[in-house]
Amino acid sequence: MIKKVEEIIGSEPNISIRRLAQRLSLSDRTIRKILKEDLKMFPYKIQVHQRLNDEAISKRYTFASDLLEMIDSKRIDPTKIIFSDEAHIWLDAYISS
Repeated sequence: MIKKVEEIIGSEPNISIRRLAQRLSLSDRTIRKILKEDLKMFPYKIQVHQRLNDEAISKRYTFASDLLEMIDSKRIDPTKIIFSDEAHIWLDAYISS
């Protein structure tokens, strides 16, 4: 079965784990285990995002500059800052982390 999974992944690298499991009549968990433990692959979900416009880039640059200034002037301790990319941001301003 490991060889079959390897062949399919080799010919269709964008196939989903769910579709691969259906094709081979295996569970999703079994396919994940084969990919991770036997084939040393790390499946991931493609993240969809929007292109940044000029205004957003400018705001990010300003934020970074202000933050660096605060760190340099010792108003903020950089060891106390936690950044995370684990959030879902929707267009209607709803944020889920």
